[in-house]
Amino acid sequence: MTLQGVAAFTTAALVSLTVQAEARTPCQEYLRLRNAASEAWTQAMRTPRSDRCEALHRASLTAEATLAYAGANRES
Repeated sequence: MTLQGVAAFTTAALVSLTVQAEARTPCQEYLRLRNAASEAWTQAMRTPRSDRCEALHRASLTAEATLAYAGANRES
């Protein structure tokens, strides 16, 4: 392989790694939001009945945030 071939291969590899890293970033944020929403729902169901309405409201807000993020970043 010539020096030009090595340079082209290296450049292609770096571009590929950058694209993969950028593609993973939105997914990591989505997973964080999804896990937070799941935890909020779990906590809401463990809350005493007298306080459950407020806990369910908070859980629904976290679910809405997850859906909004997924909708805004569906292209990536």
